[in-house]
Amino acid sequence: MVDRVSREKRSRIMSKIRSEWTGPEREFFAAHPGAVPHPRLPYSPDFLLGGEPVFLDSDFWHCRLPERRYAKMGEFWREKLFRNLVRDESRDAFWEAAAQFGGP
Repeated sequence: MVDRVSREKRSRIMSKIRSEWTGPEREFFAAHPGAVPHPRLPYSPDFLLGGEPVFLDSDFWHCRLPERRYAKMGEFWREKLFRNLVRDESRDAFWEAAAQFGGP
């Protein structure tokens, strides 16, 4: 697939994207100032609030958009998003088990 912008411009665009302290994370922290941001725990929760991990997942990356949107994607992106769903299920199972046994 051919990119519509130059390699340099794409690099500048992508350099602005952050994985931590995104808009939703800043809003969440403003509403919950006691939350611990980005604790170093398995599956990297966004926050720890009252001992519970909080994940602020986006709709696109976690496949919560209309099916027709995903139907238009290429194979690479469908596989990428599927891997995200598999990881989410694994993450949720881990934290459910951890809560049941009092860890991590």
